[in-house]
Order: sequence, then C-alpha cells, then structure tokens
Amino acid sequence: MKLVFCLFLFTTACFYAQAQKGETLYAYKKDWSPTSSLDSAFFVMSVVKESDTLYTCRNYQIYGPMISWESYKDAALEVANGDFIWYNLKGEKDSSASFLNGQKINFENNIKDVAQKSNNSTKKPAVEGDSTQQRQIDVNIDPADARPAEFNGGIKGWTSYLEKNLVTPERLKNLTNKSTKYTVVVCFIVDKSGNLSNIRIEKSVEWSADNEIIRILQKSPKWLPATIKGSNVVYRHKQSITFLVDVY
Repeated sequence: MKLVFCLFLFTTACFYAQAQKGETLYAYKKDWSPTSSLDSAFFVMSVVKESDTLYTCRNYQIYGPMISWESYKDAALEVANGDFIWYNLKGEKDSSASFLNGQKINFENNIKDVAQKSNNSTKKPAVEGDSTQQRQIDVNIDPADARPAEFNGGIKGWTSYLEKNLVTPERLKNLTNKSTKYTVVVCFIVDKSGNLSNIRIEKSVEWSADNEIIRILQKSPKWLPATIKGSNVVYRHKQSITFLVDVY
C-alpha cells in the first residue's frame, strides 16, 4: 500500500482548479515522505477514481514530467490491475506492463512504435500538433482495403476542435520566462462505434498539461471508426499536441 497524505492546502489556485473531476492530489518530499507544503514538495501524486474498480495513479516531478502511470483495482492502491507505464527523465515512455488482479501478465521495454505520420499544424497560437496513425489492432491488411479512424471533419475538423476547446494551463505558462513549446504525445483507442477510450500518455510534459490533454480527449465527440473491407474495427491512434506559450 502506498503511504499517502492528502494535500489540503494548495496555495496555487490554478493548480487546484485544473484537477480532474474525482481527482485527489498528494505532495511528497524528495524522500517520498508526505508534506502539506508545495514549497517543500519534490513529487506530486494524482489519484483519479475512474470507476468503482479502477483507480488511476500518476506520479510526477513537482514541476516536471510524469514518473509513472499506475492502475489499481482498489482505493487503497494495493491491487495492481491494468496498465502500468514508466517514463524516463524527459517524460518519454520507457517501459510498460499489464496486471490482472495483482499479477503481472506482460512486460514491454523500450517500445518503438512503427507509425505513419501526417502533419496537422495550425496557424493559430493556441495549439499546434500532428496526427500519427498506427496500425489496426485487429489484423494487418492491405491499406487499400482499410480506412483509419479520424475525427468527424478530418484534420481540419480536429484542428478546429482543439483551437476552440484546448486551454493552455496557467501552471504550464508559469514554468518558463520565455516563449516556448511543450508537446504531449498521447495514445488512445477508437472503438467500433467511434468512442475514445484507454487514453495513455506516451510523452509527458507535466501534470497540468497532461491533464488538459486527457480532458480534451475525454470530452471529444465520437470519431469516424476505422474500417477494414467496409466493416468497423478497433483502432489505436497516436496524437501529438503542442502547447505554445508566449511570454511578452
């Protein structure tokens, strides 16, 4: 069981305001002992109750990228159940494993996805990004007989959706004193009905940026599902989204 200490006294309003619904935040010192002060915190742990049998725990450097993504069956965070992902110091996915009722069922290290990229940049300063389309999960097949999943309206519609809905977190803006870009890479499933699920961060920036990407995907309208020979199939999609932070 993880020793946790609830952080009730967040002095940074934007940090608190950008928490997800059902999310609880905890702060820790460098030795992972609990603290009630952000000034002495070295790590932050975010726990989200996804359902009665799924609790997602994400551990972060206090002002840096994610350290680990963990899935548990219980609120005490004792029974590992689902995806676990570990990240390097740059926030890049380093390795992953899956658990079922506390038992590890697979492990992958230094995953290198084979992907076909297509640029999707926007001229507006709110966001820019690219869309990466990965292979269908169900079966490898002649591309001529397959259509990848896409946002209703295509790349133009997806870019418009991001421009209208994506918000650059104040906390992210305050991490630098110069204009810069922060890119989050996320992977998710588009099911046969066009619903998005299994949202996972592949390249983390920091807590508030990752949270905003997860929020925008959870809020997304249905996509057009992928098809093989005219039949809908499950599809895995990889997406890069870049926050543009301007400092004047």
